[in-house]
Amino acid sequence: MALTTFQFTRILTGDDRTALLSSAMLASNFVFLRASINAIPDMPLTFFMLVGFIGFAGLLFREDRQKLYALPAYCGTGLAVLTKGLLSLAMAAYVIAFLPKRSHPI
Repeated sequence: MALTTFQFTRILTGDDRTALLSSAMLASNFVFLRASINAIPDMPLTFFMLVGFIGFAGLLFREDRQKLYALPAYCGTGLAVLTKGLLSLAMAAYVIAFLPKRSHPI
């Protein structure tokens, strides 16, 4: 989770120091660590949603490698749907609904 958080933050901010800080904050958060032990079925959902967010963030905020970011966007969302149900499609619906009109990579 810390590595995927690092990648997600790096895509959003473009700064490695901020990405390192966000992953360190996640790794040192006691509540998150305790919840990851107790809520075992929800951790795969959280991981797959984060992978989907990485893909959608890359599609929205990066101009290079658009096809590379489509794979984690849709595979992460699909695996999240398989893990917990159709509630995970809310993320994809939100991204598609608020997609800028200038580019439609989806």
